[in-house]
Amino acid sequence: MKFALISADASHAKQFVIHPEEGDATSFMNWVDVWKGYHFNFTKILADIDVLKNFDVVMMSGHPSHIVDIIKIAKFLKDTDAVSMFYPEGSAQLYDNSINGFHREYYDAWRACDIFSMAEEDKESYYKSFVTSDTIVSFIHVPLRAEMETGRFIVPHIQKAYNLSVVYGDNNPNHPLIAIACSAKLGMDVILADVDRDGKLVDIKNLFPNTNFNVVSKLSQYAYLRLLGHSGVHFYPTEWIGTARENISCAITGTPCIGSRESHTQRRLYPEWLAFSPYDVAGIIDAAKRIFSNSGHEYRDVAANAFKEAQFYNLENTKRRFSRAVKRAQSAKQSRKAVMPV
Repeated sequence: MKFALISADASHAKQFVIHPEEGDATSFMNWVDVWKGYHFNFTKILADIDVLKNFDVVMMSGHPSHIVDIIKIAKFLKDTDAVSMFYPEGSAQLYDNSINGFHREYYDAWRACDIFSMAEEDKESYYKSFVTSDTIVSFIHVPLRAEMETGRFIVPHIQKAYNLSVVYGDNNPNHPLIAIACSAKLGMDVILADVDRDGKLVDIKNLFPNTNFNVVSKLSQYAYLRLLGHSGVHFYPTEWIGTARENISCAITGTPCIGSRESHTQRRLYPEWLAFSPYDVAGIIDAAKRIFSNSGHEYRDVAANAFKEAQFYNLENTKRRFSRAVKRAQSAKQSRKAVMPV
């Protein structure tokens, strides 16, 4: 498959490999590595847009500053053999919860592309309500890497530090302080990763004077997995559902995740009693106490089931979903050509 990815990243007309010991292997940019494709910068590709016709699939990230560019490129590719794919950023910016939040351009981008690659497994009917019948709506997750699938990062429960939690500022974009508060209530030590921003660390520590903090900088994907694997439980009280990579990271390290009841990934990987409203601190704490009880039997069962279910996101399954959506889009393109007037 000849694959192109367009994003705001500065690299242009480049092939690259994402090294998980150095960068974020769960980023959507990893698709360039998976398909041995090329990455293009939005601004630069518009000066030479014809080159995109040479690809089978052109995936575009849904960064709001480039929505108009996405529409332009998708319309250009509509009558070519190249399949355009919209890959949205998994944040609240895409969902209108007030009339003031309505932006027609988002919906125009969804409708213009051949494939809408939704970031949430359970929102298919939502997206289909706003696109045309020609737009293929499909859940396509960034795949796990082989080392994640095979259990390389699993840490047995007897080697976990039950009194330790990890809060990653980059992966907890909404409510890292709630995760810290839950840890503090349970008397746990906290590793803060990528939290010391703009001098806020001192004030955060002052909120929790009796909590022991260890501060580390932004981590590569594999370094973070090794750190997460040694923590006893992970608090993920986020409203940013998206692809929920944090839930998956917990599953492949054997660390139970107490997450959002709105998260499709949380529901797939973990039992219902580990899911809460982000603001239900009392419920989250009770769940943590339960996971540490029963001499580890329930802990082991939860961890083992989460790792098993995480194979839903493995490379083989995710590439299959990707390829299936592309074939459907290609078929739709051929059908349109067949009925076009000569």
